[in-house]
Amino acid sequence: METKKSNQGKKIIFVYPPEVVKQQLMVVLSENEFEVYSLRDQKKVRQIASAYGESIFFLNLDDGLKEDMWEQFIQKIKLEIADLQLGLLSFNVSSPEQIQHYVLDYGVNCGFIQLKQGAKAAEEMLLKTLQVNEAKGRRKYVRYSCRESDQVSLNFKVGDSFIKGAIEDISSVGMACRILSPQVSLVKNQMVPDIQLKLRGTLIHTGGVVLGQRNMPDGTLKFVILFTDDKLHKSKNQIRSFIHFSLQKKFNEEFKLD
Repeated sequence: METKKSNQGKKIIFVYPPEVVKQQLMVVLSENEFEVYSLRDQKKVRQIASAYGESIFFLNLDDGLKEDMWEQFIQKIKLEIADLQLGLLSFNVSSPEQIQHYVLDYGVNCGFIQLKQGAKAAEEMLLKTLQVNEAKGRRKYVRYSCRESDQVSLNFKVGDSFIKGAIEDISSVGMACRILSPQVSLVKNQMVPDIQLKLRGTLIHTGGVVLGQRNMPDGTLKFVILFTDDKLHKSKNQIRSFIHFSLQKKFNEEFKLD
């Protein structure tokens, strides 16, 4: 199996995630800058694994298929994709014998998460599993490249000028953006104290510092801005929520998911 760290990190895909995973564990992973998705069709695993070979799949044995059908599915797909990174989770399967059966007999290589032990224990095991499997790669933060359909924009004031801009990509710590006002004058290390981001209708207020700029062929200016704000914790979670929603939407479109 490839042991080099990925520059982009790995997709973490929960297949038929229960509510505790969707409402708690996926949120925790997102806050820890993992790229997480949900999937409600096990038949798509092959296609996704083919497109993104380093993805990690966590199958919920309590939903989607009966347990014996899950066993058949796991056995078959591990034969087809020998290096598939696969973990399991379940409330119902909890005996050491059953867990050992899956891990040893079927080559489940990314752990067995026993949900009946509680969300905190599941969270700790997931984080350890993802760390061992280098799920972040070299990437520290999940970044999203914005599309026209995302309905994103920004504005801020420089002196008496009201500046509008377009967000090209964004993470919880900063963004690359184009300024639509050619008269604007920003320099490296300049503080921009009040930036308003509009992310799919959600308004986020933050501050920033300019890390650099570039003149683009169409006459616009592209800036890299690092967010700085005493209240950034709330803003970060709002930005992460936007990124997760947008990545999931793009994922659904790419693989024609309902």
